[in-house]
Amino acid sequence: MPRTLKVKLCASLFLATIIAAILSLYLNKREPSLVKLLEQSKTDPKAMKVALEVLRKRLNESGSPIIEGSNAIFVYISEQPVEIWIAGDWNGWSPSFDRLSRLGDTEIYYIIKEFPDNARVEYKLIVGDKWMSDPLNEERAIDRPDYSVLMMPNYRPSPYLLKTSDLFGDLTSISIESEWLGRNVSIHIYTPPNFDRAEGYPAVYFQDGSDYIKYGAARILDVMILNGEIKPLVAVFIDPAFRSCEYAMDDSYVNFLTEELIPFIEERYGASRDREKRCINSSVISFNFINFFNTCFHSS
Repeated sequence: MPRTLKVKLCASLFLATIIAAILSLYLNKREPSLVKLLEQSKTDPKAMKVALEVLRKRLNESGSPIIEGSNAIFVYISEQPVEIWIAGDWNGWSPSFDRLSRLGDTEIYYIIKEFPDNARVEYKLIVGDKWMSDPLNEERAIDRPDYSVLMMPNYRPSPYLLKTSDLFGDLTSISIESEWLGRNVSIHIYTPPNFDRAEGYPAVYFQDGSDYIKYGAARILDVMILNGEIKPLVAVFIDPAFRSCEYAMDDSYVNFLTEELIPFIEERYGASRDREKRCINSSVISFNFINFFNTCFHSS
């Protein structure tokens, strides 16, 4: 074998040895799987000690739940023995399906659940008979701030879930006096970006108005308009006072809509007077509602 070839071969072997040594050092220093440690800790006291150290470190770094691959480790801390369950989107919100286990005789309670890598789930802890948000998790649902949220690594939030403070259009809350109802009615009006009263916008009327706003209706309209998915419009969110009567379309409420609210919106906010450009959104459908819709919102 030529001398130069021997030198190259020795150099290659030496380099491979160094790389293997570095890789071995890295693998030995890499933190062990917490999921495996928790499983081993059920029968191995040494594994439990290591699991406790790793778990506390991870909690200090990122809180709970601790995400490892497709697993989420939910953790609760209690100095006193306690029974803890977890209810969420994945188990139908059952308070007696997923119980947290205690790690030996430590203050740590945990449960391991597996989720798709793009999952988003809401959940609550049940401590004794008390339902509560996760004190180790700062993520909360926008519409329900007492509900905790888990977002897996590949979850991408919908733009529709952003808060209404990020609106490009405007959302204004006012009250108007109704002679037909004998009270002031709270309404919230969404106007699109670059609002121009002379445009003659289509108008959408939402019953249970504040509920729709709470669940992001104004933000959804905002994004859809900006993306060109729908034309710019005016949205009117109406808060009820006597829901069962009003949404059955009793005469007073119908007169309020047709003689007071719709003319007010058309005059003040430039909504179109063409009934083909009106829409009413309601979670309650009745025979009277259908008659009202056909009369005021459609030509046929």
